[in-house]
Amino acid sequence: MATVLERPAIAELVKKSSSEFVASLTDEEQALFQATTAAQSLLQDVSAVNEEHKDGSAIRRAFAALQPFIAGVEQYGQALDVFANSNDLLCPIWGSIRIVLHISREFGTYFEKITRMLQDMGETLDKIPRSLRLYPSNQNLHASVRAIFESILEFATKAKNVFRMGRRKLHGKKTMNLVVSLTAALTVLWKPFEVQFGDIKARIAKGVADIETEAELAEKELAQGERIKDNIRWSKMDAANQLTTAYIDDQSWKKVTEWLSPANVATNHNAATKLRHGHSGTWFLESEAFQTWLKDDNAFLWLHAIPGAGKTIHGQPNTLAYNVIAL
Repeated sequence: MATVLERPAIAELVKKSSSEFVASLTDEEQALFQATTAAQSLLQDVSAVNEEHKDGSAIRRAFAALQPFIAGVEQYGQALDVFANSNDLLCPIWGSIRIVLHISREFGTYFEKITRMLQDMGETLDKIPRSLRLYPSNQNLHASVRAIFESILEFATKAKNVFRMGRRKLHGKKTMNLVVSLTAALTVLWKPFEVQFGDIKARIAKGVADIETEAELAEKELAQGERIKDNIRWSKMDAANQLTTAYIDDQSWKKVTEWLSPANVATNHNAATKLRHGHSGTWFLESEAFQTWLKDDNAFLWLHAIPGAGKTIHGQPNTLAYNVIAL
């Protein structure tokens, strides 16, 4: 069972969220959309607008407003990268926003308003925590990441439609100042769009907040899991140490017991006998001096040894002589 979203699911998300947007584009706009694979294209288009308009300060403000948006989307892209190649999803975002900027550049003040909206979204997206790659199997995080993507594409679709409708309202009217006329044509349409943008922005903010909350909860669960694993490891280690200590104590006790136990005389004598040469001392027992002493009826032998060494046995009549003859 897969623990992360598979590539077909991501492709389905991209197709579902961007198909409505792409379907209404002109051939030229579709080519522009398909050619957009990086955020740099947005900045290049704004720079081109700067050359067309006299109000350079407004364009510079728009250019500056795009910076937080780009940073926020790239931060969001790191969240996408947890379960897929983020380029698969970021390209439609860059492309759709580029189309919105391309269509809105003729609307003066509203072009700048659009970039400020993008700035707001970017600042919200930039709050996404960087620790999501620790939780690639968390489906709640996946759901929030997907919802944010769909909200961004919804914003692009509605913004595009607003500017398209503004142009249609002006279609066929003669005017001396195109920018002023476009701005006036868009005034009625803009207020409802601002309300819609507020809802979209709120949903994006909720998605980010949900990600933060879920990531914090997942972090606590991960930490708790690690603590449980550590406790199990320590318990096993302690049990092993106790077994080792018990074994050492048992072996030590056996050694002491064996050392204190009475000697096995027969075993020790047998071991000593094996160490002795078979004819050791026969030269003395066969010597004339010893044989004369042994045959003398009045001979005596002084035996000095510890109690139990066998002095009494050797003191019995003929015992020594018998043993010598046996040797």
